[in-house]
Amino acid sequence: MRTSIVAAVAGLVAGAAAAAPAAWQPVETTHIGAYTLTVESDASADDSPRLEIAGPGGHTTILSMNGGLAAVKDAMSTKSLAALNKLRSKYLYAADALKDRASGDRLVVVFGAAEDPDPYAIRVLHLAANGQVQTLLSDDSFELTAITDLNGDRTPELVGRPSYSQMDTKCLSTYDPMGVYRLSGAQYVYDEGLSKTYNLTHRYVWAGPKAREDVAVDLCLKAGPKLVPAPGPQ
Repeated sequence: MRTSIVAAVAGLVAGAAAAAPAAWQPVETTHIGAYTLTVESDASADDSPRLEIAGPGGHTTILSMNGGLAAVKDAMSTKSLAALNKLRSKYLYAADALKDRASGDRLVVVFGAAEDPDPYAIRVLHLAANGQVQTLLSDDSFELTAITDLNGDRTPELVGRPSYSQMDTKCLSTYDPMGVYRLSGAQYVYDEGLSKTYNLTHRYVWAGPKAREDVAVDLCLKAGPKLVPAPGPQ
């Protein structure tokens, strides 16, 4: 009888363990200075994979994004920019040009799942020397396409697509301008003036900072793209 009771209890414990939700498991680990960045996965979690950042002073930060982290190769369609990644990581991106202005520390970019038909989410992180992780940019729809100094302040701006253009006809596209973020203090902020200049100098048009449905862009003119009224319902 005693043996049967022990066996039954053991069976209940084993059953409880089997029913328990799976723990977060490490997928990859990256070391940046005094920081250890671990991408973790849990098949039962909606925000898997996520990022655990262990910094100096015992500071630990968990970064999770709706739908989980996205791979760099999926989030960045500009392959020449993706190739500049200095990290051997599937999920983390860092380029030599992308650094904190005050400290000179390398910044780390993390991408999140996209909501069709929009671009992937993006977070730009500063891993400070005191162990604190600062988020310099948080945008749920922004495809990074260029890191370049546009205003001559020796601090590169972030250029990208807040939305994707859709073709209404063979020549007409929805109006979806590129956006430019510049570093101001400890945050990247949208700069409308730089965004307008960037679009016009890269053979596009300008009708404001946001995508619009009341206008379209004619892409078939020899003189270059031109704003036209949006076509009516078919």
